[in-house]
Amino acid sequence: MFVQNYMTVDPHAVPPNATAAQAARLMEEQRIHQLPVVDGNRNLIGIVTDRDVRSAAGYDVAARARLTVEEIMTPGAEHISPAATLEEALDGSQDGNGASLLRSVHRVGTWNACST
Repeated sequence: MFVQNYMTVDPHAVPPNATAAQAARLMEEQRIHQLPVVDGNRNLIGIVTDRDVRSAAGYDVAARARLTVEEIMTPGAEHISPAATLEEALDGSQDGNGASLLRSVHRVGTWNACST
């Protein structure tokens, strides 16, 4: 089994200058819990989650409008080839078991190990 068989190709993503409110709205509309943060060339630069938004601004609409994704994201996401096996991907995860792992696959295809 390969990453390419489980990844989401061309997932929803946000730029670092998007507001936390914009990211929260997109996650709610798409019923997802995390978004890749990408630069103008769609290179992955980080990940923002619904928990990041809640931790930074709670449910305060004004605070969410002031904060940018860059201020609350987790920078430096892991990268892996779509041709890698799921075992290779999980073995290389930061926590050793793939929990809540989101990786970029070349120019932003993503997979979440929790759904495999």
